[in-house]
Amino acid sequence: MESGKTFSIAFPNVSELHVTIKEIGIGVKPNKSAKKFSHDTITKTIKCSNPACHNGGLKIARILWQMDSNRSTAFEGSVKCTGLEGTPQAKRKRLSCINSYHYKISIKYKDA
Repeated sequence: MESGKTFSIAFPNVSELHVTIKEIGIGVKPNKSAKKFSHDTITKTIKCSNPACHNGGLKIARILWQMDSNRSTAFEGSVKCTGLEGTPQAKRKRLSCINSYHYKISIKYKDA
């Protein structure tokens, strides 16, 4: 799921999608912490703002698939970033990224 057309293929029964995500942590600009997405702009993963984070972010597609399978119309929650700080070649132990996300999602279905 990249965005737009791909979203419509993955979620054919969804007519409207509104997602607001607020990221908290390193690399987040104060006036840019809340991001809004629709079915035209959503991607599988929302990239982490922490410059030291690797393979992190919010895997929003998992949440959307779960909502769609349950026919949920609204969902809100918080989750930590899934990435690690540092590089795989680092001599010291890699640490979990400290960034987190609060998200609010609303979905309207075509047949509702």
